[in-house]
Amino acid sequence: MPNGAGNLPKVSIIVPTLNAAALVENCLASIARQTYPRERYEILIADGGSTDGTQALAERFGAVVIDDRASRNMEESKRVALAQATGEFVLFVDADNEITHPDYLELAVRALAANPQALGVEAYYPPSPRMTSLCAYLTHRLHISDPLCWLMAANPRRVGLIEGKQSNTSSVKPSPHEPRPCDHSSPGLRPPSPLLPKERRGKGEEWSGSVGQSGNLDSAKTHPVLSPAGGEGGVSPGEGVPQKFGHGPEVERWALPEGCFSYPLGANGFLFRRADLEAVQADEKFQDTHVALFLMQAGKREWLRIAGRGVHHYYITTWWNFVQKRRRATVHFLRVQERMPVNWMREKPPVPLWLAGLYCVTFLGPMGHTVLGLLRDRDARWLWHVPACLGSVLGAAWGVWTYRTRRKDAKLVANLKPRQELK
Repeated sequence: MPNGAGNLPKVSIIVPTLNAAALVENCLASIARQTYPRERYEILIADGGSTDGTQALAERFGAVVIDDRASRNMEESKRVALAQATGEFVLFVDADNEITHPDYLELAVRALAANPQALGVEAYYPPSPRMTSLCAYLTHRLHISDPLCWLMAANPRRVGLIEGKQSNTSSVKPSPHEPRPCDHSSPGLRPPSPLLPKERRGKGEEWSGSVGQSGNLDSAKTHPVLSPAGGEGGVSPGEGVPQKFGHGPEVERWALPEGCFSYPLGANGFLFRRADLEAVQADEKFQDTHVALFLMQAGKREWLRIAGRGVHHYYITTWWNFVQKRRRATVHFLRVQERMPVNWMREKPPVPLWLAGLYCVTFLGPMGHTVLGLLRDRDARWLWHVPACLGSVLGAAWGVWTYRTRRKDAKLVANLKPRQELK
């Protein structure tokens, strides 16, 4: 990709909002700190009719505010904004996100431009001092901010690493260890996050491993890069691929095990190519996790992460706030399924929904993973695992009941939005 500012591709940053003044200023300030030239990106705020000053805050940061009171949920707001976007790349950021580093956008765009086989760039979710410990546990330790979904998601594998030093050339060497298919023989025995390699857990600035010092990280570094069917720039297993990325952190290449698509991708700092979004008609039927699923099914099996970079995700503050969020998410999920019965949880999840629910309410599994997490990470935030599992099931059940009793309310999802704020 050309280095001159005038030759850098234009980026559209899409932020859906609804009464998010307590958070959106923090989000927009982190965008304003980006090293990417300001004239090469636009900020599109799709606002659902805020009455708390959100729109005025957005305009102060030079954002284009799109009146989106007609939409029924955040995903429709993203679709409306996407239809007006003019960038070659599209970054989806939620109002409760704060980009962790000023170079994140630049690094993500350069990485995606240099890797045409990848469907996008996923953010890490490092913790922040402005989070509660529960929020840090959900976003940083689980990466997927809900125990039910965390259990059902497949375990992605790091299949390649591009070194960040200009003076070195990274070679992704052949590995005898191919990513394995999803194992459904003993779903109840699948070891979730505490038993997985450290890079699986959304580690950001607290990443305790380092390349060349851990068996897990060494293994991930030398995995072959998966080649997307019919794509360009992919590498077949067994081939070496000399590459270099320039100064900065490593670019990690990730993929799901062969035959699996059960992993949610597409929000909270995720970067797509506009051309890929158009290829799956995202401006007509946008759902962030659907877009990534469709791209993977079309052959783009790989995505990227920038080591130690991403967004602070200020998802919730309290346990009750978490239950409310899961209620709203469940209502939104069921409403989307009415119109488009597609979702990643139907794509051969290693742990089925009924078993994930049973795990959460029996307490034995959550207590075991709490102990394992405490021993491995020396992080007291794992003590939230048991109450979070209970809150996840409670919120989901409450959401199902709410949907069945109030499904005719067109603004139901918007009306269920809980108050969010920083710590």
